[in-house]
Amino acid sequence: MIIQPIFSNFFCKTKIDIDHLSILKELEKVKYKPVEDETKTYMSKNIKLLNTLIKGKQLKKSINDQVAKAIKEIGYNVKHQLVNSWSTKTPPHIQGQYHLHNNFWLSAVYYPHGNLSDNYGIQFKSNRTDFTNFDIPINNYNILNSTTWEVNVEKGDLLIFPALLTHKIKKNISTQDRYSIAINLLPLGKIGTSDGYMEYKKI
Repeated sequence: MIIQPIFSNFFCKTKIDIDHLSILKELEKVKYKPVEDETKTYMSKNIKLLNTLIKGKQLKKSINDQVAKAIKEIGYNVKHQLVNSWSTKTPPHIQGQYHLHNNFWLSAVYYPHGNLSDNYGIQFKSNRTDFTNFDIPINNYNILNSTTWEVNVEKGDLLIFPALLTHKIKKNISTQDRYSIAINLLPLGKIGTSDGYMEYKKI
């Protein structure tokens, strides 16, 4: 018997080499506002954050390098551009709410601190509807039958994934505020053909 996954979604997990501690100290001083839901999480007021951080230019270059590698590895042939970037702050015992990022192609999240024991990370949720209306007993959770997928992260990790992939911040079980920088990206240049042709110019 052959069982073959098709039409798979993805996430990419990679590392960034930068002075994480100095970035974390900056994020602690950023001005935040409550996220517009009931989660008691916070996001920076500035959604172009990488343009204002002391090491923002260096961090942006590192992120762009890793995104370009991921795009090539997945098999796409297109350039990209980083559009928005903001910081999130999640207090202890708080978790995010499921959401996605409309009007963007890819999203990414950088983590300047945390150990695996802190349980920092993201929980992805499947958008498919084929099995979600049946509560079928499962012996072994895998990519064929799971409707959620957790990814734990630590200091220096960068996650890259489709912007329309539903996700949320996992519950912060540590005793300190959890910080991260989220990024939204678009293609850059020409995509599509005929009546589907589009050219994304640099924003």
